[in-house]
Amino acid sequence: MTDTAIRRVRFTALLTAAALVSGCNPGSSIGNAVDAAVTAISGSTSATSQSSASVNAGPDVSVTLPDTRVQLVGSATRGTMKWSQINGPSTVAFQNDASLVTNIAADVPGIYKLRLSATDAQGRTLGNDTVVVTVNPNPVQIGASSTPLDHIRSFARPALRTGNTLVPLTTSSCGLSDQLRVELTQYWGYGATISGIDTGLDRVVPFLKNNPGKYPVAYNIASIYRFYNNYDSRDPGYPVLPPETYVRDAAGNVILDGGNPIVSPLAPDASFQTIGAALGADMAQRESIVGQRIGLVVNEGESGLWHPAERNPLDIWGRDPRVIAAMNARGLDPNNIRDWQKLNSEAKARQERIIKESAYAALRLGRPTTYSWYQEGFGKERGRWAGWPWYNFLWDRFIDAGGRPMVSDYSSPEFYYLFANSGFFGVRTDTNQPYDILTTALREAGGMRTLGQQNMYPWVSQGWDSGDSRGIADDDLYIGFLKELYTAGTVGAVAGYFTCDGPIYNAVRYNNPIGADTPTMVRGFLNLARVHALFTYLEPFLRDGDLLTGDGDHVFNGEDITTPAMEFNAVGEVDPPVDSYRPASWSVRKARVLARKMRNADRWLVTAWANAGEDRDIRVTVDPRLGQLTLHARKAGTVYIVELVNGQVRQTLVDPDAMNPTRNLFPDQGTL
Repeated sequence: MTDTAIRRVRFTALLTAAALVSGCNPGSSIGNAVDAAVTAISGSTSATSQSSASVNAGPDVSVTLPDTRVQLVGSATRGTMKWSQINGPSTVAFQNDASLVTNIAADVPGIYKLRLSATDAQGRTLGNDTVVVTVNPNPVQIGASSTPLDHIRSFARPALRTGNTLVPLTTSSCGLSDQLRVELTQYWGYGATISGIDTGLDRVVPFLKNNPGKYPVAYNIASIYRFYNNYDSRDPGYPVLPPETYVRDAAGNVILDGGNPIVSPLAPDASFQTIGAALGADMAQRESIVGQRIGLVVNEGESGLWHPAERNPLDIWGRDPRVIAAMNARGLDPNNIRDWQKLNSEAKARQERIIKESAYAALRLGRPTTYSWYQEGFGKERGRWAGWPWYNFLWDRFIDAGGRPMVSDYSSPEFYYLFANSGFFGVRTDTNQPYDILTTALREAGGMRTLGQQNMYPWVSQGWDSGDSRGIADDDLYIGFLKELYTAGTVGAVAGYFTCDGPIYNAVRYNNPIGADTPTMVRGFLNLARVHALFTYLEPFLRDGDLLTGDGDHVFNGEDITTPAMEFNAVGEVDPPVDSYRPASWSVRKARVLARKMRNADRWLVTAWANAGEDRDIRVTVDPRLGQLTLHARKAGTVYIVELVNGQVRQTLVDPDAMNPTRNLFPDQGTL
């Protein structure tokens, strides 16, 4: 020991003894003298000296799943603040690791130790402190007696951006428990649909009353068949429509088809005003009960004037001499399916618009912001095969001279897994055209573009468990598809499920025990909500950006308007057409890349999806200024924001957790 060290020890001991004798505390004058003396002899600085900071990471906190976000409240006297993680069962996300008060997200149960540090301008540590965060397990344990509600509550909830203006999600199914409807509204981004007007039976009603104005209210027009089928007054609860509503013979008698009347394209406005007024009265009664405006109306649609399908229109509407005369007067040929399509499209647009506007006229709390009539849109199969006019109205006839849709506020096509498509990969067996679900969706997106439209509110389904279901999609691939569908312009959607009997139906309808396997309906609803939540943070790209046209033209068979591909070819991820004489546009893509660009900024939203094969890196060029990008395409999709900043390309991964894409996002953080 050196002489200096010996003197330091003796002097420190002497002052310390004096402090103990006097009973001083560390903040007393003698205590300060001790600190000063120690500093003078040793050259070091204590935690309370001028060059240190007093740091407090705040009290220990806890959160119980499915809640995953908790607030940290730290304090410090000086320096630059920085939060970091010391340990824990998974990586936490800090909303702002440079703020004393910040939120964190953690979705794995366990104990997490976090540190708050203060540093000076040279990066030297001035002080630090730790806090313990406990994430308690979800009390809902899934087993043989679990209900659909239990399954929903067993999953981590998505984080929806506060103040977003995307359209709330809705459901289309044969029945859904009010308990499930409340849960989906409160935590998963769905509108609150009231299934009945009896306040004593539907839990949604008191839920809305107890949260005035907090959650959107949705109204579902499930079916209006009964209005049309009441031509003979069989149901006293429904009005009788004028005889001119229906196809009639020369003597004026209503012609029946399969026991039901056929709605005529010449049906008078009064018929639809009557239907709309009846629906409006019901809507007004419901808005009165909950005391707030209905914000969203979905119309499940397949009623009234409809598609001829495989039948000859002459065998449907041509039996009415008045219809034939009207066609001739307009220069239309009754023997031409395209002319029938023009007539019926104009008539359907008129009829559905009158129903909508007549219903709205009965409302007293304001006009709903969104109306979605099932299958209204350009047509995902339009022009891809010769028979398309038998199954498709012309959306051109639904858009007014100002470019505004007259019925649905957005294109409303259907995209159901393996239903009128080959799933996530594959071709149409009779033509060898690519026939996967995204290819058909991009035909819709390209068609929307030709008609001056940017966004859609589609009807989607992961599959259903019986009936005419073709299969159930895997969760990861379905989420990947939905990320691409939102990138294509989706601003909300209807989640569909169409099993109407059996144990699964009864479970979701009455919240009965269903067992340890999560019902397909629940999976589909929650997967849609996860992707929808992600895009609440990307809303500027959907509202103020454009889907890029991509490479080449869409798969097309020469039967109608050509539309651009609306996607980009990744290097080595495109197989040539099955037959050598097929056009290049019939190539089959094994990885899909879509891109939207902001109109007034060099910012791109780029989505990569491994629709076939495993997760992998791919290379693609979406803009020459960006050069060739390397993207990680995953089965569950990958979303990037790509920017040009001072001439340099900056690429940011938006969804590190592909299956829980808002895991690292916070409701109040704003858009990305």
